[in-house]
Amino acid sequence: MKVSRKILQKYIILFCAFITALITICSSNNLFIHVGAFISFCVIPIIIVKIDILHPYCWFTGFFCIYSTAHPILYSLGYNSRIGYSKEIMIYQLVAIFVSLLFITPKKVQYPNFRDKNQMRIDLGIFNKIIYILLILSLVFVAYYVSNQGYTGKSEIYDAGPLWVRIVFRFPLIISILYTMSIINYYSEHKYLPKKQMSLVGGALLIITLFSGERDFVFRFIIITIMLLWMLKKINLKHLFIIAPIIMTLIPLSHTFKYYFLTHNISNGSENWIQSLLSGEFESASRNLQELVNYSEIVKGSKGFEQIGIDFLSVFSSEISSPTKWFADTFYPNNNVGYGFTLTGEGYIIGGIFGIIILFSIVGLLIRFFYKNSTKNIYSFSAYLYFLTIIIYAIRADFSTILSGIVKQIGLVLLVIFIMERITKVPKINRKNNLECKME
Repeated sequence: MKVSRKILQKYIILFCAFITALITICSSNNLFIHVGAFISFCVIPIIIVKIDILHPYCWFTGFFCIYSTAHPILYSLGYNSRIGYSKEIMIYQLVAIFVSLLFITPKKVQYPNFRDKNQMRIDLGIFNKIIYILLILSLVFVAYYVSNQGYTGKSEIYDAGPLWVRIVFRFPLIISILYTMSIINYYSEHKYLPKKQMSLVGGALLIITLFSGERDFVFRFIIITIMLLWMLKKINLKHLFIIAPIIMTLIPLSHTFKYYFLTHNISNGSENWIQSLLSGEFESASRNLQELVNYSEIVKGSKGFEQIGIDFLSVFSSEISSPTKWFADTFYPNNNVGYGFTLTGEGYIIGGIFGIIILFSIVGLLIRFFYKNSTKNIYSFSAYLYFLTIIIYAIRADFSTILSGIVKQIGLVLLVIFIMERITKVPKINRKNNLECKME
C-alpha cells in the first residue's frame, strides 16, 4: 500500500509526539506532568485532522483522553485514594491510543453529497416509517408505566421488570439508526432539517431517560445529532465551543437528578463540579486499569491471547462470561453496582503491553473499516455513526462489547431495515408490471 508524503509526515509528527509523551511520563514521578503529557499527545491527532469531529482521530482520541485521565485527575484532588495511582496506567493507555491511531490512519474520507438523492437517499418504505413511529410512542408509554411501578433505578427495572419492558428498553438502539437514515433522507429531498422530527425523537428519548436513569439513550442521541449537523455543515467550530460547555454542565446535572423522576430524590450534592463531571462512567476505565495494575502479579496476561477468540464466540453465546463480568466477580463480588471495565485493561490481562498492542491494533482496524466505508451509502454512514457510540462506550467495557454491538445491534437492525425497504418496493414493481401488461 502506497503512503502519500503528507500522510507520512503526519505519521512522523504523531510518532514524535508519542515518544516525547512517553519519555516525559517515564522520566517523571509527578502526576500532573503525566496527565499533561498525555493530554498534549492527544491534542496532536486532533490538530492533524483539523478538528474534523467525524474523523476518529478527533472523536476517538478526545473521548479516550477523558476516560484515561479522569482517575488520575480525581486522585490528585483527593478521591479514590484507596485504589491509588501509578504512572504505568498512563503508559499503557498512551501505547493503546497510539497503536490504534497508527492503524486508523490520518487519511480523511470525502463526505457524502447529501444533496444527491441517488447517492445518500433510500425509500424507507411505509413499514419502516410505521415501525419508527411505533417505537417512539412505545418509549413514552414505557416511561409512564415504570413511573407508576415504584422502581428505584435502572438495575431494578432490568432485573425485576416484565420482559416486554426490557425489550422496549432496546428500542432506542433501533431508533438511533432509523433516526439517522430518516434525517438524511429528509434533508436530501427537502434541503432543510426536519426539526419537528428531531424534537420528537429527542423528547421521547429524554422522557425514557428521566424515568429510567439510562443516560446512554439521550447522550447517544446528542452525539449522533451533533455528528449529523457537522456533516450537513449546519454547525462549525464556533458552535462546538458553545455546545461543549453545555454538555459538560448537563453531565453533572444528569448524575444529580438521575433517579429523581423515579424516587423524587436527588443524588448527594456534596460533590464539586469536577468530581461530578469525571466520576462514574468517565473515571471507570482508568480506575479499573489501576485496580489491575495493583494486582499485576496475578492478573497480567492471565487470560492469554485466546481471550480475543473467546470474545468473538461470546457474541453468539450468552453462556460465555465477558471480561467485564470477570472483573466484577473478581474485584467486587456480591456487589450489584456496575463498575464497568476497561478496554486497555482487557489488553493487559490478555498479554500485558503486548496484549494491549494486539487488541488495539484490531480496534484500530475496525474503526478504520467503518470510517473508510461510511461514504458508500446511507446504510454504511448510519452504521458508522452508531458504531462510534459503541466504541466510546467500549472504552470503559471490553472487546466483546464492540463485537456484540456490530453483530447484534448494527448488523441486525440494518438487515431488518433493508428487508423492510425491499418488501415495500416489491408492490411498486408489481403494480408497474401489471400496468404495462394492461397497456399491451
